[in-house]
Amino acid sequence: MDITTWTKEEVRKWCHLLAIEWGAFPAYLSQMIIPLLFIFFPWYFVLLSILIIDALWCLIRYRFVSVSLAYIATIIVTVFKWPVAIGSAIYLFFNHHPFLAVFAMVWPLIAGLISILPGKIGVLELAFIMKLFRETAVRDSEEAVCDSSSEPTKEIEFEKHNFPGVKQNIDGTIDFSFSDEEMKEVKKDFGLFKGLYVNSKNLDKIQNMITAVSLSRYAKDLVLNCEDNSESDDQADWQTIQKALEKAVSAVWKSYSLCSFPIFLYHRAVFLQMLGMKNEAHQLFTLFLKRQSTFKMEQIDEVFLDHEGTDIKHAIADAQSCIK
Repeated sequence: MDITTWTKEEVRKWCHLLAIEWGAFPAYLSQMIIPLLFIFFPWYFVLLSILIIDALWCLIRYRFVSVSLAYIATIIVTVFKWPVAIGSAIYLFFNHHPFLAVFAMVWPLIAGLISILPGKIGVLELAFIMKLFRETAVRDSEEAVCDSSSEPTKEIEFEKHNFPGVKQNIDGTIDFSFSDEEMKEVKKDFGLFKGLYVNSKNLDKIQNMITAVSLSRYAKDLVLNCEDNSESDDQADWQTIQKALEKAVSAVWKSYSLCSFPIFLYHRAVFLQMLGMKNEAHQLFTLFLKRQSTFKMEQIDEVFLDHEGTDIKHAIADAQSCIK
């Protein structure tokens, strides 16, 4: 499926619908399965089974997100749910089960009501957007490399990137400065926390946290929005995406220097992977998992991590899948 011609709003809307579907995926699939099962099994056993499966799904729906699986399920369910429901209803009616016939007929309409615990649609929507955009960006970068073999003048060197405002030192630390765009976003977040009472001893720490989280949010928005500025030429599209990714890497790199939340390592790994720097991304995914496993969250940390907005459990699962 080619989404390169879609607008940002079309991508967001589609991912929002996928997120709704994914939040109660067993219930969604049941639209074309449950009416058929009413023919072979007692209705109460069928309903109890779907409730148990849905409860188990709640444990993994944030740890595993698949654009392809959700997309294929959408097509299959859309095509088959009504033929299965109508066919099952007719069979049940002529076999002297009028109640079950009606139940089977209306099941595609009421299936969404059986979810044990509603999903966090915003979290899932962002997970789908990031997954979709990462796959698209990596595919585009690979195509650009292939194109460069036949067109030397358009060669892209993935090992040479410009991370604005960041200078890495020999010891691994960085010296950095903020861009005007970054300062604008930081000032916005400082406005949100205006009036917050802070002990003078923790003032510097809180200021660094606000700045770090603001930069992380700015980086994620950069990646999500960069397609809007792409030109029509394929090579120009990748150059626009690459520039946005380099800014995003810089921003979260600065975030981790200011505040050592492991999630900032995860974001940098994701953006580097999208740039085609797989070895560096693998190292950072591994480091993220190591640091996250020993990270002890304080109450104030939880406040700022909630504001940062990334689902940590999903990030851990994604990092684990990336280093396999």
